[in-house]
Amino acid sequence: MIPILLASFLVVRPASPPVGLRLEGSFLQYSDSMANRTFAEWRRELDAARAIGLHTIIIQWLSYGNHAYMPAGSGPDPTEHILRYADAHGLRIFIGLRGDEAWWSNWKDAAYLDALAAASERIASLAWKRYGHHRAFAGWYIPTELWDAPFTDAQIAALRRFFQTISTHCKSLADGKPVAIAPFFTGLTPPKRVSEIYAALLTDSNVDVLMLQDGVGARGWHTEIEERVVPYFQAFRDACLAGGVELWSDLECFRLEDRKTHAFGPAPPERILEQLAAEAPFVRHFVTFDFFHYMSPSCGKQASNLYYGYKRFCADAAFLPVLGRSMQVDPTFVYYRDRSPESIADEIRAAGYSLVHYVVVNDTDVDGRLVEAFRRRGIGVWYVTFGNGTYRPSGLPPGWEEWRMVTRSDLAGQPHNDGYTRLCLNNPAYRAWKKSTMAKVLTQHAFVGVDIAEPHWPEYPGIASPAYACFCKYCRSAFLKANPEETDLPDILDPASPRHPSRNPELWAKWLRFRQVSLTDFLKDLVNAPDGLRQTCPDRKVCTWTLALLGDDGMARVRELHGEDAAEVVRIVKPDVHCLQTHWPDWMEGDLEGDYVRGYKPYLDAIRRVVPNAPVVLQADIGSQKQNRRSWAWVRQFENACRRMGAQGAMSYEYFIGGYMYDEPPRVVEASRVGDALRLVFDKRLDPATAGKTGAYEIEGANVTDVEVDGNVVKLRLTGAKPGSLLRVTAKGIADAADRRLFDDRPPCVLVEQTLRVRW
Repeated sequence: MIPILLASFLVVRPASPPVGLRLEGSFLQYSDSMANRTFAEWRRELDAARAIGLHTIIIQWLSYGNHAYMPAGSGPDPTEHILRYADAHGLRIFIGLRGDEAWWSNWKDAAYLDALAAASERIASLAWKRYGHHRAFAGWYIPTELWDAPFTDAQIAALRRFFQTISTHCKSLADGKPVAIAPFFTGLTPPKRVSEIYAALLTDSNVDVLMLQDGVGARGWHTEIEERVVPYFQAFRDACLAGGVELWSDLECFRLEDRKTHAFGPAPPERILEQLAAEAPFVRHFVTFDFFHYMSPSCGKQASNLYYGYKRFCADAAFLPVLGRSMQVDPTFVYYRDRSPESIADEIRAAGYSLVHYVVVNDTDVDGRLVEAFRRRGIGVWYVTFGNGTYRPSGLPPGWEEWRMVTRSDLAGQPHNDGYTRLCLNNPAYRAWKKSTMAKVLTQHAFVGVDIAEPHWPEYPGIASPAYACFCKYCRSAFLKANPEETDLPDILDPASPRHPSRNPELWAKWLRFRQVSLTDFLKDLVNAPDGLRQTCPDRKVCTWTLALLGDDGMARVRELHGEDAAEVVRIVKPDVHCLQTHWPDWMEGDLEGDYVRGYKPYLDAIRRVVPNAPVVLQADIGSQKQNRRSWAWVRQFENACRRMGAQGAMSYEYFIGGYMYDEPPRVVEASRVGDALRLVFDKRLDPATAGKTGAYEIEGANVTDVEVDGNVVKLRLTGAKPGSLLRVTAKGIADAADRRLFDDRPPCVLVEQTLRVRW
C-alpha cells in the first residue's frame, strides 16, 4: 500500500448493533523503531485505540524485505506485546505474513509466485507456533497487494492459485481462521470489468475477507470521494458476493500533502466522515490505515486533532451522514407498503445510499420504525415537511380551514382542487402550529434534521395559474400595514382594473416585494423566532428550500412568481443547509441531461456571495412523469455535476420512480446466514409469486425447504448445509414487483440467473 493498510474479519456482532458509522480496527505497519517498544508503550497506544472503539488490529507483516519483526530468539517481540494486551482486553489480532518489495516487478513470474508462497507458508508456520496460543489470534493477512489491472485469464488463474496456496496452509494451521487481503484501485480499469476480474480471482481462492483500500489519502481524492470511490466499491461488492468473500473498507485516514515527494500526513476528521458515508452501503466493516502513524494522539498535533475530532464525531456520539448523495423516500406510495421497515432500509442501502430524506405528507403520521430501521443500517434520515401546505389535511387541527390560501380560482368563485391544500404563510395560527408540530416530530423521532420544503407562494407561470395566491385577509392586512399608502391588494382578475398589474406597475412591484419578504419572514419565524426550531430543537439541522429555474431570467422569474430569493433566505434565516429544488418546467423535460444543474450556478454564486461557506444541496426529479424517468447513469451524472459545482449534496425525488425501476432486473447484492436461514438482499422489490418459489433457488450442498419474501429481502430455510462450507447459490426466474411501480406501461424485469457464494 501507499503507505499501507488494515483489515479484520468476523468480528463478533452484538445482538443489537450500535447506531452510527465508525471504524472498528486499524492496520499496524511495523517499522524498525516500533520493534523495540516496551509493553507499557504499546499499552498506551492500544488504550488510545480502544478508547475510540478500535477492537481489531491487522499486523501488516512479520517480515518485509530484509526487515524481520518476529525475533528468532528472545529479542524484543512487538507482536507478543500486542497479543498479550489483546488477550486481556478482548481485541482481535490478524497476523500478516511476508511483504516483498520485488512483488511489483515480479508478480507475473510463476516461479516467483511459488517462492513467495513458500516463504509465506514458512512464516505462517513459525507465527502459529509462536503466537497460536493467544486467544486474540483471530486470523491471517497476506500483505501482497493486487490492484485494478486488466489481468488476463492466465494471470487471474495464477494469482488465484497463489492466494489459495497460502490461505489453505494458514487454515490448516489455525483451524480455519480467516484469511484477508487488501487490493486497491486507481481507475485504470472500468468498474464493470474490475468486478468480472475479481469475481473470477476470488472464486475458490480460499480468501475470506477483502479489505478494499479506498485510495482517498494515497491519491488525493478528497474532493472526489463519491465520484471516485463509489463505483469501485460497488464493483468489488458484486465480485465479493460472487466469490463468497466478505468486503470491508480499508479507509485511509491520511492525506497526500505533496504529490512530488509523496509526503503524507493525518487527514482532517471531517474527511473521514465523508469516506464513511460514501463507502458504508457496500461494506460489512471499516478498518483504517493507519491509526498508529496518522491518528494516534502520540504522533503530533495533526494526528491528535484527527484523533479527538474523530472521537467527538464517531465515538462519543453516533455518526450518521447529514450531507452527500441522497434519495427522497415517501412511504405512503404503494411501493413501500406491505413490507417491513427493515426491507425498505436494506433496499436504499443496496442502491448505495447512506442518506435519505423521509417525505412526511402528514406531520402527525411518521413511521418511527422506519426511521429506526434506516438508522440501524447507518443511514441518516431527514424529515421533509411541506412549508406552504399539505397533501393530507386530516392531520390538521380543528379550525384549520381559516389557514387556507385564497387563490385566483377562489377569487373567481371557482375553487380549484388539485389534491394539495395550500396554507397561508402569513397566517399566525398556521405558523404557530407548524412550529409546534415540527418540534414534536423532531422530539419524538431521531431525524438528523428537517427540510422545510416548498415554502414558495403559488404558482408558475404567474397570475394566470388557477392556484396563484395568496389573497386572504391576513395577507391583505400585512400588505396594507407594510404599505399604508395603498388601499387594497392588486386585482389579477380584471385587466381593466386600476389595480391590475398591467395598469399599476408600482402597486405590483410592492406586491412582489411583499411576497418575498413574507416568505423569508415565514422561514425566519419557523427557525429563529421564539418557539422556533433553534429554540426547541437546537441539536437538529435545518434545511430551507427554494426553487431553481433554468434560463437567463430564471432567478428573476422565481423571485417574481414565487417570492423566493435563495441568497436572501440564506442570509436572513441562516439555515444549516440550503436546497435548490429543480422547478417542474425543467425536470419534466424528457431529454434533460444529468448535468443540467450547471445552469443553476448563478443561484449558488449568489448564495456564496452572502454566506461563503453555506452548505448547498441540489434536488432533482427522476421520474414523476413517464418522459422523465431517469437511469442510474443519469442519476450519477447529476450527482457528479452537483459535486463539481461545489455543492455539498445531491438529492433525487423519488427513489422508486427512477427509470431503473422499469429497465433493470433485480439482483442479489448481499447474502448472510441468519440462524438456519439464508438471507438474500435484492436491489429492488420482488414479485412474491416468482421470488417465493423454492424452485427459484438452487444450492449446492443444501436444500431449500421454505421461502419468505419481504419486499426486496428473501429468507431461504435450509437443511443439509454443513457449518463452514461455502454454498454455491443460484437464483433464477425472479421478477420485480412491476405492479408496485408508479406507471404500469412496461412489463416486469426478470432476473434470468445469478450465481453467488455464501460462507455457512
